[in-house]
Amino acid sequence: MKELFEKHGVIKTGHFKLTSGKHSAQYINKDAIYSNPMLFDIVVQRMRGKINVYKDMIDVVTGPAIAGAILAAPVSLLLNKIFVYPEKADDKPLAGNPGKGTKMVFRRGYDKILKGKRVWIVEDIITTGGSVEKTIRAVEECGGKITGVSVIWNRCRNPLRELWRMDSVLLLSLINEFVPSYWPEECPNCRAGELLQDPKG
Repeated sequence: MKELFEKHGVIKTGHFKLTSGKHSAQYINKDAIYSNPMLFDIVVQRMRGKINVYKDMIDVVTGPAIAGAILAAPVSLLLNKIFVYPEKADDKPLAGNPGKGTKMVFRRGYDKILKGKRVWIVEDIITTGGSVEKTIRAVEECGGKITGVSVIWNRCRNPLRELWRMDSVLLLSLINEFVPSYWPEECPNCRAGELLQDPKG
């Protein structure tokens, strides 16, 4: 999978600011996946293949807006499961995550659908796990139970109990490879005086 991503320009090297607010010498350009129908189809099919073993443990598939939801929708169709998505709502940042200060909430009647349901989360990249954690809390607030999480790339080395304080949840990744990332004040590239690059450029 990694070789395929390299071939299609999904993996970039340099000095980048990630969605979490951290800096990294490697950037996974998920937009290069979504804008390539062939590559997008391969990713969705492979994610479905990994999840399919646990199909009987799932009632609902969801994903954090926006990218996670884009992935979750076709995966849910292939699994023949209900799809719902959360939306961002202004709130204070999560403890320990000085990134975006928004939380996820389920509206449009999705909150009622989730009550008592077993829920599987689909996401693109995990760096700090913040977006998935917000989605987990939103599902739990609606009375749903998380059974698993699937991602394209897990670039975090923390185990689930440290990421989301959950031991009973499965984490499936197409690529499971730690990629260092740093808060700006700790970033070696910043200390070396390197300017941030535009990952879309």
